[in-house]
Amino acid sequence: MENEKPKKVLLYDGKDFCCTDKCCPEVELKGDNIIISDPSKPEKGEFIFTKEEYNLFLKNAKTA
Repeated sequence: MENEKPKKVLLYDGKDFCCTDKCCPEVELKGDNIIISDPSKPEKGEFIFTKEEYNLFLKNAKTA
């Protein structure tokens, strides 16, 4: 069991909110990290946060 990969849990799937049928942003929990990515833009990479960093990110989010 040492080599088991962390379970991936999809927290948010943007396709429910996108105005297009193309790939939309996703937020997933993988092990102890929160990963934000956009499958339609792999060249932009992904953002990896710890749970604490992600909660701080949400707490300090502001509308434009």
